[in-house]
Amino acid sequence: MQTAPVPEPPGMQKLFKVAVLLAVAIVVFRAVASGLSFNAAFAEAGNDDIMRLMSVRDWLGGQNWFDMTQHRILPGEGLSLHWSRYVDLGIGGIVGLFALVLPMTVAEQFGAVLWPLLLIVSLILCVGFTTRHLLGSAAGAVSMFMVVCYPPLALGYFGTGQLDHHNLQIVLMTVAVLALVRIDRTAIFGAVSGIAAALSLAIGLEALFMVAAVSVLHVFDAAFGRAGARPRLMAFCIAIFGSSVLFFLAQTPSAEWMVHHCDELALPFIAIAGIGAASGLAGLALPQKLRGPAPFLGAVSLVAVIGFAVAWPLLSPCLQAPYANLPEETQAIISSRIVEALPLADFIERYPSNAASYFGPAIAVLVIASVMLARGITQGAARSVIGHLLVVGWIGMLASVWQMRQVVILATVVPVLTGYVVGHFLTARMAGRSGRSQLALYAVTALTVFQPVLLVGAESIFAPSQAQAQVQSKGQVNHATKPARGQDAQCYDFAKLDALNKIEPGTLLTGLNLGPRMIMATHHAGLSAPYHRSDAALTNGFAYQLTDVQAFQERLNALGADMFLVCRNSVYGSADGIGSRLAAGETIAGFTQLDVGVPDLMVFRIAEDQ
Repeated sequence: MQTAPVPEPPGMQKLFKVAVLLAVAIVVFRAVASGLSFNAAFAEAGNDDIMRLMSVRDWLGGQNWFDMTQHRILPGEGLSLHWSRYVDLGIGGIVGLFALVLPMTVAEQFGAVLWPLLLIVSLILCVGFTTRHLLGSAAGAVSMFMVVCYPPLALGYFGTGQLDHHNLQIVLMTVAVLALVRIDRTAIFGAVSGIAAALSLAIGLEALFMVAAVSVLHVFDAAFGRAGARPRLMAFCIAIFGSSVLFFLAQTPSAEWMVHHCDELALPFIAIAGIGAASGLAGLALPQKLRGPAPFLGAVSLVAVIGFAVAWPLLSPCLQAPYANLPEETQAIISSRIVEALPLADFIERYPSNAASYFGPAIAVLVIASVMLARGITQGAARSVIGHLLVVGWIGMLASVWQMRQVVILATVVPVLTGYVVGHFLTARMAGRSGRSQLALYAVTALTVFQPVLLVGAESIFAPSQAQAQVQSKGQVNHATKPARGQDAQCYDFAKLDALNKIEPGTLLTGLNLGPRMIMATHHAGLSAPYHRSDAALTNGFAYQLTDVQAFQERLNALGADMFLVCRNSVYGSADGIGSRLAAGETIAGFTQLDVGVPDLMVFRIAEDQ
C-alpha cells in the first residue's frame, strides 16, 4: 500500500522551535539538579567514570599525554588502560578552565557535570535539526524528545558524572550516520562521516560494527547510483583512512606504533581502514561503461579480498577478541560479572527492568518503522533515509545479542526513527485525518517515547516487592558499565572512604569494584580493578574468596599488600571465604583490625607475630 506524504500542517515550525527550547531546558535542569547534589550523584558512577576522572587528574597533574597507565593500581607495574586521551582532552579542558579560579576538587565537579551536558545538548541539536531537514518538523521535534526520554541517553550515558567514552562515541556515531543519509553537499558530508567514524574508533572499538555498516552503505549507495553517492564515497574513503592514521599517531607513543593491539585503534585497524578505503576507491576508478552495480561491487570485493589476504597475518590474532590473551578463568569473570560485557540474554535475566527500558523502545521502533517502510508509507528521499537507519539499527540490535554494550549503536538511530514513526502520525492527526490516526499516535508514542515510564509504573503497581528486591540485590543499572550494587555497596560512599586517609599511605587490597573508588578517595595505592589488560588486577579482586588462612596470607605477601579492606556484611564468593567471614564479624587469628571510625570499613593487617 502506498500513501501520499502527509503535508506539514501550519504551526509545525513553531512546535519544532518550542521542542528545541524545551528539550535543552530539560537536560540543563537535570544537570543543575544533580550537580547540586554531586556527591550523591557521583556515588552512583561506574568504574569507568571514576577511572576517567583519575586519568584526567593525572594528565593535568603532569602525566605524559601518551601514558595511559594508572600508576596507583598495581604500584610499580601500573594498570595499562586501552583508552583514548581525546576524551581526557575535552573533560580536562573544562576542569583546567575552572581550576584557574576554583579549587581542583570543585573544578572536577564542574567537569563531571558540564561534559555530559554539553554532549547531550550537542546531540539534541544535531538530531533535531538534521531530522527536521530530512523528515520534517514533527519528526525533528519528536526525535529531540526521544533523546531526552530514552534511558541509555538521558539517564545512562549522558547523566551527571558519566565521563567514560561512550557518550562522546554516541555523538560521533550519530554524526557519521546522519552525514551518510544527507543528499546535499555530498562531498562535505562524506568527509564529515569519515572523520566522525574514524574518531569514534580512536575513542573505542565498540564503534567497529557501526563503522562497518556505514562504510558498506556508502559503497552500496555509490554502486546503485544514489544521488551524490559517488563523490560522497570518495570523500568518505579518503577521510576515514587519512584521519584514522592521524588520530592513531596523535594518541599512540612511537614505541607502540608497530604493536598489534586488538583493543584500541592500532595497526590492525589502520590496515582495515586502508583496505576499506582502497576498495571503495577501486569501484570509483572503473571506467564509465563499467560503472553498473555488478562491476562496481565486483571491483570493491576483489580489492577487499586481496587486501585482507595480504594483511591476514596482521589481522587474524584480533579475530579472537581482546580477551584472548587472558586465562580462561579471567575471561569467564569478564563475560559473567562485568555488566557491559554480558550477552543480551544474560542482561535480561539479571536486570529485566533495565533491559526492558534499554531495548524495549528500540525493538518497538525498529519493528514499527520496518513495517511502515515495507507498506510504502514513506516515499522518495525519506524512504532511503529510513532504510539506511534501519540497517544500522538492526545491526546494532544483533550486535547487542553478543554484548549488551552494543546498545550504543542502537542509541544513534533510535531517536531519529522514533521521530519518523511518531512524527508521521502526529502530522496526520494535526492535518485532521481519520480517528485511527489519533489511536495510532497514542499507540506508537506509548511503545516508544513513553515506554520506559510505563514500564516503571507497571512494575511498581503489579510487582512492587519484586522490583524492590531487584534494587536491593542487584541494583538499578542506569548505566551499562556501573557495577551491580550488592557486594561492597555500603562502602561506595566517598565520605566513608575518606576515613581511610587516617591511615599512613600504603598498598590496600579491596574487592574488584571498590578499587577505583578507593584510589580516587584516598592516598593509598590499590591492587584490583576490572580492566582486561591486567589479569592480576582482575583476579586480585577475588582473593577474598580463598578459604585457607595461610594461603590468603601468602597471597597478600606476594602482592605486597600492606593491608586489606572488606565491607561489613558483604559476601565474597561464598560464606566460607576469608573475606565473608571477616565481613560477618568473625575474628580470625593472623589478622589485626584497624579502627578508621567507620563501622562499614573493616581494615586489616597481617598480625605482626605471624
